[in-house]
This record gives sequence, structure tokens and C-alpha cells, in this order.
Amino acid sequence: MPRYVLAGIRALSLALPVQWGLMATAWAWGALRLERDRVRRFWWAGPVVLAAALLGALLVSGGLMPGLFCGIGAVVTAPLVFPLAAGYDLAGWGPGLAAGAGWAVLGSLALALAARQMNLGRAAQETTGRSASEAAAPAGNAQVAAEIALRRRLGTGHAPTRLAARSTWQALIWKGVLSWDRRGGLAAVVPILVVFTAGLAISLAIDWGTRAWATLAWLVAVEQFTARPLVDDLQLWPLFRGLPVSARRALLGDLALPWALVVVLGLLSAGTAALVSELWLPSSTPSAWLALLVPGAALSSGLAAAVDVLSSARSSRLMTGQAPLPGTTGVVIGGLALGLAALAVQFGGGGAFGCLLGGLVAAGAAWLILEIAADRLGNIE
Repeated sequence: MPRYVLAGIRALSLALPVQWGLMATAWAWGALRLERDRVRRFWWAGPVVLAAALLGALLVSGGLMPGLFCGIGAVVTAPLVFPLAAGYDLAGWGPGLAAGAGWAVLGSLALALAARQMNLGRAAQETTGRSASEAAAPAGNAQVAAEIALRRRLGTGHAPTRLAARSTWQALIWKGVLSWDRRGGLAAVVPILVVFTAGLAISLAIDWGTRAWATLAWLVAVEQFTARPLVDDLQLWPLFRGLPVSARRALLGDLALPWALVVVLGLLSAGTAALVSELWLPSSTPSAWLALLVPGAALSSGLAAAVDVLSSARSSRLMTGQAPLPGTTGVVIGGLALGLAALAVQFGGGGAFGCLLGGLVAAGAAWLILEIAADRLGNIE
């Protein structure tokens, strides 16, 4: 038999039990997450912490590859490195096989013990939901995928919210905060990063062409972010239309929380742009007065998305929980409002007066768009 075939068999004979043990350990960890009716929301953090600790040990020992053979990294990774090294004739085959068998035995025992208390009903339910989510995402049905993800996150054993209920107009804000808490803050990380980055680009741009493209990216991100509460409410149309509040208050209540966050992000991006320009980009001179445009621009953009959604909404589809998402119409309406604000800034000569004038124009456009959106909400066919 050729020597290279024997070398391959030697490596395979030691890699298989190690792989067996590692996979069994991973499955045991997953089985413990589904133990009876216990809900371990942060169970995923265990492998993350372990990986971070292993990476730190390797870096302290001299790097990713050198750390495998010297220092504390060699000690930590020895149970894994030794049988693999034996597979390539860097150590004795017998001791390496014993170490690999140890991995297989320990992993199998851990899996056997964890599987005894595993809730098979929850496992089947998660498998069904994950299959449905994976089938909905490629088909472009983002709403179904989001609902399945929310249902999976809430589960069946989570503690109820501790947020105290409010009455009158404060109930609308409370509803938004409660929805935010149910979805989790991690769902908003990507939109927040896009809004902040686009706002930073708007402030640092040295010409109006680049600033226009950055504004378009900011506008799309803001509309997608601020329209989410309204879309969620429209999916519960039989309940939403029965709320004892006016259309204007309902719209402003849905918009209040994301609008406030967008304003904070706009102010942070303006301040960051001023700091970056001072330290590293002296050729860029962002005006701190651009922050005066943020409240009106965010409000008009969010309401433009609401007009787009409400224009496409039909009561027959809303009754089945199907609500439209914002599209190009909202971008066009919001772009017109921001364009008028930009012209006002130019007309005012820039600086404090120009940005203040632009902010007032954006606020006026937001009021007009609010009237249109309220009329659309009250006359959904």
C-alpha cells in the first residue's frame, strides 16, 4: 500500500474521534438550552466567551499560530493539538489515539446526559419555525420571516414586561417602548449604524454631489427605520383602527421613539464630524449648524414613509395581517422636503441663519406631510 495512503488513514483515524467529540459537545450544549421548560436566553454567550478566552490566550502567547506551541496557549490547546499532531506523525500514534478516544467518550457522555432532560416538543417547534423562516426569506417575504424571528425570541417562558402602563396620549409612547422591548435592541443595530454613518458622511462631504448621495442613503435608512412601528400597527388593523385617538396622534405616537433616536444620532454624527475634521481632515469644514436641520428632516422623512405605506394599504389585506412596506414614493416625497430645506440653507447663505431657515422649512414640510398622512390613515379603503 502506498505510503501516502497510510499517512491519510493515520490522520483520519485521529481526526474522526476528535471531530466526534467536538460535535457531540456542541450538540450537548444545544440540548441543555432546551432542557425541560427552562428558558436560557443568553445561553449563546457561552461559546462566544470561550472563543474570546481562547483567542486571548493565543494572542498573549505570541500570536495565533505561535500560540499553539508555546506559552499558555500551548497549555490550553494541548488536548486538541496533540491528537491532531499525532495524526501527522509529530507525536506517537498510540497516545494520540487515546487522546482522540477521550474526546469521543467525553463528548458522547455529555450528549447522553444532556439529552435526558431535553424537551423534544420545543426542539420540534424550533425546527419547524426555522424551516419556515428559511423558506420565507429567499422568497422575499420579509414580514413573515420577521414575525417568526420575533415568535422564536419571545418563546413561551419569558417573564412579562415590567414597564408600567400609561393612559391618554402617553399610551402611544408606552406602546412603542413595549414593542421595542419585545423585539430587542439588537434588531436596530444595523439601521442605527447606517443612519449614523450616512449622517457622518453628510457632514464631512466637501461637495454637494457626495452630500446628495449620502443624503439619499440617510433618507432610505431613516424611512425604513421609522416606518416599522406603523407597519406593525397596521398588521393589527382591527385593533389599531379602534384606538380612541385621532389619526394625527396615532401617527406621531408611532413616530415618536424612532424620531427621537434619529435626532440623537444626527446630533452625534454632527459632533463626530466636527471632531474628525479638527483632528484628521482639515480640508473638510463641516458646519455644526447643520444639526438644526436634523429634527425637521427626520420628522418629514418618517412621515413621508408613512404616506407611502398608507397609500398602498388596503383594508382587505390589512384584515389578514398584510401591511405594505415603504418604497420609492416615500423616498421621493422625503427627497423633495429635504431638497427644499437645502435650497433654504443656500438662500440663507449657510451658517446659523441658513441652517435655521432650512430647519424651519423642513418642519413646515413635515406638518404638510402629516396632514396628508392623517387623511390617508382615516380613509383607508
